Amino acid sequence: MKILQTTSISTLIIEIEYAKNTADNAVNAPYYSPDGLSKTLHLSISVISSSPRKKRRQHRHVYSLPPELKIRYKVLQELGSGGFGFVVSAIRLSDNRKVAIKFIYKNKIRRWNYDEELSMDVPMEIFVLRRVDPHENIVQFVEMMEDTNFFYLVMEYHGAQWSSNNNNTSCDLFECMEQYSGFPESQARYIFRQIVAALCHLDALGIYHRDIKLENVTINEHFMVKLVDFGTAVMIPKGESITFAGLVGTYFPPEMIQGREWNPCHSQVWSLGILLYRLLFCIPPFANKNDICMHPYRMPPREYSYELSDLLDKLLEKVPENRPSVWDVLNHPWVNKTSAYTRFGSWDFSTIEYIVLSLCAAWSPLGGRNFGANVVR
Repeated sequence: MKILQTTSISTLIIEIEYAKNTADNAVNAPYYSPDGLSKTLHLSISVISSSPRKKRRQHRHVYSLPPELKIRYKVLQELGSGGFGFVVSAIRLSDNRKVAIKFIYKNKIRRWNYDEELSMDVPMEIFVLRRVDPHENIVQFVEMMEDTNFFYLVMEYHGAQWSSNNNNTSCDLFECMEQYSGFPESQARYIFRQIVAALCHLDALGIYHRDIKLENVTINEHFMVKLVDFGTAVMIPKGESITFAGLVGTYFPPEMIQGREWNPCHSQVWSLGILLYRLLFCIPPFANKNDICMHPYRMPPREYSYELSDLLDKLLEKVPENRPSVWDVLNHPWVNKTSAYTRFGSWDFSTIEYIVLSLCAAWSPLGGRNFGANVVR
């Protein structure tokens, strides 16, 4: 992305182009500044899709940034985009802190909630994040702003750029997984445990994310993760059991596909199973919706521990009431394992990988990112 500094910028024109192949999508966007002089703002924001990411249609947004945002932040580049908004990185000018700012389209907000502290209706995502106690694996709310077209949700910045494509600045777990073509059990465990810990923290607050997937987890060079994108989250009073209908999220469980009512406590555990499987093997466990509803998942032909197989069996249970709670998952032997043996009675392959990678800690194929040095059992 190229941003040429100009004077008296009052209008920002952004063109976001989604493509499956790398392309030079530079935008020469003319605009007129308050002084009447024609200037050009060169801004390219590109998200390069890679399977299984879907190709999205092209958008163009023309709007004026709110004065408080222009005064307090320097907007940098796009990090990601979805149907309800997009996220950019920025620098807070008062202390040079790097943050992420989510632009939420007001005309696409479906779920509002009245915030008594703010004395106004806000999107559920903002309402939820303002009420989440600080947790090391959940993105932290900083502040919010609004104008006619957008809510601006300012959050802490987290993650490393995993793609070698300079046009793709995504910091999510999907890109990280693709970079390494899946993880050994030890490393997957370290990442997975953090995600489960975040969901347990939310569960204690009566909050359910409802769209757990690789793309909604950011990860940095030390493999520390944070859960992001609470656009579909709900808050359920303690002691109440509420069911929903319709398709919500990405990793649909059988009950959702079959059109039955579903409970977010059960559906999020299914999502954890899909996420863990893909984290390990870099492919989804089911080929289609029919397999999700009718057939068991299959493990790839490689060595894996008994505990891992047992955990996946529980997470990908077809009957939602038979799935464990997130607290049960957190206490599962595989999640808390410190040493292991494979189902064939030999050394755990992930343990061997850990030893080899640690011995190769001085070598980094990613220009400074040392995978072996960060493997944690």
